[in-house]
Amino acid sequence: MVGEILILTLLTTTSVQDCGLLDKILPGFEKKFQCQVRVVAVGSGAAFRLGKDGQGDILLVHEPEGEQNFIREGYGTKRYPVMSNEFILVGPKEKEFKEKSDLIKILREICDSRWKFVSRGDNSGTHRRELQLWKKAGVKPKNSCYLETGQGMIETLRVANEKGALALTDNATFFRHQNELQDLKVYYARGQELINQYSLIPVSPERFPKANHKLALKLVDYFLSSEVQNYIKTFGSEWGHQFFKPAVK
Repeated sequence: MVGEILILTLLTTTSVQDCGLLDKILPGFEKKFQCQVRVVAVGSGAAFRLGKDGQGDILLVHEPEGEQNFIREGYGTKRYPVMSNEFILVGPKEKEFKEKSDLIKILREICDSRWKFVSRGDNSGTHRRELQLWKKAGVKPKNSCYLETGQGMIETLRVANEKGALALTDNATFFRHQNELQDLKVYYARGQELINQYSLIPVSPERFPKANHKLALKLVDYFLSSEVQNYIKTFGSEWGHQFFKPAVK
């Protein structure tokens, strides 16, 4: 049909949506290619499920193991790293840790001190990383101290703020909404184990012939363009932070 607007369905994480990055990047893509990007913001686990059901054209996720499985099982074509940021541990301003430079010891202290911890509990990339860290520490908070929200990142942070609890979050969502999370502060934000890489994965046109694969590849090229990569590098400056590091230097 002449004049029909192409629609690209992007399955992405709540963290990328909540920080406002897509609101800045996608309008330029839509204008350039005369299309509409329909954003479905869920946890990475839900994004993989929707992708396997053929309900999207491309994924923007941050869970490397799940990404590799998605491609190995034939649902996605290739993983294109586009940017990264860091996970951070946040919690009540009045609390202090005995150990401040070793995340594993901090996690053990959380359990020993029976501090409240709020988890997304939604099989998202953030939730999976949190579980990996508990496993590495060899501990996990008792049920009475551990609350799973089953919700996205900003909703989980709001619960942590309300209940005076700790939480693992990506830095972009936390700093973007810090004004409404005034009872929380950053406890730990360093280390290789907290690097959080985001990748685009077009769904397989062989598995899903109706997927808009050509437009999905154009979105990959757009994200990796110098213009967008430079914008990613500066995004967050108005809040006093660098939210993401571009994949292309």
